[in-house]
Amino acid sequence: MPTTGTTTTAGTPEPATLAVAQFARELQCSTKTVRRRVQDGVIQAIRLGRLIRIPRSELERIKQLKAPRPTAPTNDNLGGSSRRDPP
Repeated sequence: MPTTGTTTTAGTPEPATLAVAQFARELQCSTKTVRRRVQDGVIQAIRLGRLIRIPRSELERIKQLKAPRPTAPTNDNLGGSSRRDPP
């Protein structure tokens, strides 16, 4: 019996791996981009001949990388004015 990943809210098991098209849909990018990142080694994948499967854990890792990071405050947004007030 194949290994499955987590369970959805509907109670059906999610697959432990994703096809390239599913992975691309989750990240809102093209399948070509996913295939290139697999080729570059940025995305870890399992190759079975021409078939590519990507572990769900890799999707979570990539989503963490894409998450917006808080920016450090700059002089522009510290609340002070960069212009001098007229005398």
